[in-house]
Amino acid sequence: MANEGDFWIYRAKGLYDGWRHVPFSTQYPELKTAVTKDVLEWGLVYVVLILVVSFVFVLPGFRKSERITTSIRIFVGLFVVATILLSNFGQEWEVSRLTTKTPYRAGLKGEIKASIAVKIGLRSVNITLKTDPTVVKFEHGRVNETVDYNERLSWDNEGWTVGRSGFGPNAGRFNQEFREHQRKGSPYPILWIAEYFTFDGEGIRWGRHYLQAGYFTHVMLWTAFSSWILALVLFNMVLRYGGYASLVTGLCLIVGNIIYATLRNPNQLIIPFEDGSLEFHWGWSFWLCLATGIFCFLIGLFVLILDEFAGDKLADFFGIDFAQDLEEIYLDSDDIAKMGKSAAIPSLPHPDSPEPQSSSYNVEMMERSLSNPSAVPERAYRKKSVFRTKVITPRSRAPPPVPQSQRKTTNDDDDYENNPATSGH
Repeated sequence: MANEGDFWIYRAKGLYDGWRHVPFSTQYPELKTAVTKDVLEWGLVYVVLILVVSFVFVLPGFRKSERITTSIRIFVGLFVVATILLSNFGQEWEVSRLTTKTPYRAGLKGEIKASIAVKIGLRSVNITLKTDPTVVKFEHGRVNETVDYNERLSWDNEGWTVGRSGFGPNAGRFNQEFREHQRKGSPYPILWIAEYFTFDGEGIRWGRHYLQAGYFTHVMLWTAFSSWILALVLFNMVLRYGGYASLVTGLCLIVGNIIYATLRNPNQLIIPFEDGSLEFHWGWSFWLCLATGIFCFLIGLFVLILDEFAGDKLADFFGIDFAQDLEEIYLDSDDIAKMGKSAAIPSLPHPDSPEPQSSSYNVEMMERSLSNPSAVPERAYRKKSVFRTKVITPRSRAPPPVPQSQRKTTNDDDDYENNPATSGH
């Protein structure tokens, strides 16, 4: 215990004594840094990569003949899931970049030469301001400022409402965040750019139009996400329905692009600066959504075509039983006679036949069954709308043998006598 002035300082012996003059751990000042990566975007990528790596580790557990097809199905499914989520939460539906001279902020004279980038997403606007080098001296070197800002202003409040005009408590989320940046003294370029999205009148409604475009587009992307999950389930059940769900996924994504391009802004947004203007163009999120939509639409179309003309090969690729969507129908001679030649029985390959049979083959086999049932194969196939129907015709079979001790030979009125001579054996 030591006396320093009017204060008694209690020193703890042991943990913090080495090379120190204060009896507590080191205290570091707050270090504010600009955001360099979008945490949400990289988090989604990280989750998908974990799933991919996990699948790679379990891939050797599959049979060698199934590894390639299973890998393609899993990787394509995860790829589409990742691209839909990245398109939904991605921040680069529209982008613009510019390097120019501009005033810095209130209270400091002079200009800075900075790189300005604006990224517009479905839910927010991201504004980046950075100089090279990042530390700039003002007031003849008396003030040093680190110019490295990355600010995001959002409009996806509850209900995606614009709110009242102005910046009060009933205004929209974007306007309230803009007023908060004014109170903090954010740099002029950030405030100038954000102010363009607060106008809501006289035909200048960039903020309202971007909010509406983002809302309806994100609805279509969530619809596409749910339909793709449904497609992955149906690809393990009924392939044709999986193809339909994939078509719906592609259409939802493409319609989302059309909605965004239509509603986002009737008047082109151009933000002028001293050395140029910020003019916006489509970013990678827009093109990723469009490419994924076309890809899913082509997958659905391809599945439907193969299901029509090569259903057995498609079923082998997806690892499902080709006969699971076949319905068995047992017909007797009277039913076959009633059907006649007018029965439409499209051809499907017989399991034991290397060549596909025509529909006339199946009808001919049914006609021959009336005169010679043994000449008809065990199964014939037909296709009815979406489902395939398997027609199994009856065959004449010898009755099972009856033990000699259980035969009844004393009753002459028996309709059936198991005699090899009369039973066809």
